[in-house]
Amino acid sequence: MLTRIVLRDFAIVDQIEIEPGPRMNVFTGETGAGKSLVVTALGLVLGDRAGRGVVRTGATRADLAVEFDVAAVPSVRDWLAGRDLDQDGVCLLRRVVTREGRSRAYINGVPMPLQAVRELGELLVDIHGQHAHQALLRPGMQRTLLDQYAGHETLLAELAERFRAWRALAEQAETAAARSGEIRDRRALLQFQLEELETLNLGPGEYETLDEEQTRLAHAEALQARCAAAAQELYDADGPTLYARLARIATDVQAAAELYPPLREAAQTADGLAIQAQELAAVLRDHAAGLEADPERLAWLDERLQRVHDLARKYGVRPEELHALRARFAAELETLQSPEFDVEALRARLAEAEAALDEACERLSAARTQAAVRLSEEATRHLAELGMPEARLEVQVVPRGAQGRSATGWDAVRFHVRTNPGQPPGPLEETASGGELSRISLAVRLAAVDALPIPTLVFDEVDTGIGGAVAETVGRRLRDLAARRQVLCVTHLPQVAAQGDRHFLVGKEKTRGGVTTRVATLCREQRVEEIARMLGGRRITERARAHAREMLGA
Repeated sequence: MLTRIVLRDFAIVDQIEIEPGPRMNVFTGETGAGKSLVVTALGLVLGDRAGRGVVRTGATRADLAVEFDVAAVPSVRDWLAGRDLDQDGVCLLRRVVTREGRSRAYINGVPMPLQAVRELGELLVDIHGQHAHQALLRPGMQRTLLDQYAGHETLLAELAERFRAWRALAEQAETAAARSGEIRDRRALLQFQLEELETLNLGPGEYETLDEEQTRLAHAEALQARCAAAAQELYDADGPTLYARLARIATDVQAAAELYPPLREAAQTADGLAIQAQELAAVLRDHAAGLEADPERLAWLDERLQRVHDLARKYGVRPEELHALRARFAAELETLQSPEFDVEALRARLAEAEAALDEACERLSAARTQAAVRLSEEATRHLAELGMPEARLEVQVVPRGAQGRSATGWDAVRFHVRTNPGQPPGPLEETASGGELSRISLAVRLAAVDALPIPTLVFDEVDTGIGGAVAETVGRRLRDLAARRQVLCVTHLPQVAAQGDRHFLVGKEKTRGGVTTRVATLCREQRVEEIARMLGGRRITERARAHAREMLGA
């Protein structure tokens, strides 16, 4: 429920604060007083585009804020909680517009994009403006009203998801078909390159192993000779060897250590050196024995390494990277062979998605057809109450089939009306006059509004062109709505104003800076005066006052 409206430096408003009540709130005033400024400001706070004249002359910015009590509105509380904006059942929306045209929007003090504000606003307020009957002429609005009336949100969400999936597959199939030649050539090249690399069959780390073995075999004789010579010097020679000298030194140091104990550690080191010389000779002897030349193996290694180097140069990589390159080529080929690039597979999936989309379109179309009958009957009943007893509204749902597929289904929804008996129903835009169109618009809104889970309804001079008993009926119907929803109504009809639970008078006041709009909350006697003015004009008679008291139930 809307609990407070605060406007500063907006249009011809310097500062006003309004506290609407929970039921029916009416706004009245003389022509040109600015009654609809409140509705315009509310639309701006809820995300409407800010045009010229928003900022009051002489001010640098307009500051607009509205506060809602959303404790009893689960959809709004969930929306706020999902974005960490919840604040104990309170929702404060604010819009600041500078003279340069820049604007900022806030939800509970947090800056938010206008799209988010609009999304939240659709859960909070439904504004039925002065020109809503003109919007009713648009086929898209007629379809939207029918879907809102019938509560098709779940069906529409499912259909929209299927439509997105179908369109994505259609684009994918089209792209794959256009690139089929390019993809086919790339597959052939990858297959050829993979065959080369698979024929080589170079394993991970194999190049390093081959390179090491080739180096060893290429120098086998020199390595063998050097190892054997070193082993001779260390231990194997018939004459004096390093081991013999170290062993003699170890014996001498051991004898000295028996006479001088601090040399015991040195004696152990000397003994260890002799043992290490003996062990080193054994290691070198073993390596010399294993370093036999193998010309055939060396020739095979030379040939294999030459192939490795040739392919590495061909593909511009280091030899050790050929194994990873083979894996990359295999992965790319697998991708190009996947259903994503398979035109026939994509077309099969597209056909499945198309069938699923058409099934959702058919279900929504059937639901719309049933709802259209109910909406037609309810709107026709309201038309009779609004002074058009012979009128009949027909909501027609025409499935257009495959050529009409869209995210909202494939139906053309058209409102047809018969205003006089004996006439066939015709398109709304061709059949109804201006005054009739206003009443038809209100009848449709009255029929559909109960289906909307929106806590606040705003009617901005929707009673234009209505008078007498019909005006009284409009007032009663709005009051009936106010028993279930909060209603804000800008009106010029006393019959409607008299039905309000809270009455606001909008007027202009001269100031030093020019003219400003003021909004006053009227007490009982003030309401009598205002309704008497609405009944009789500027000259208020006692008869008009008496009539006003009668209308107010005094």
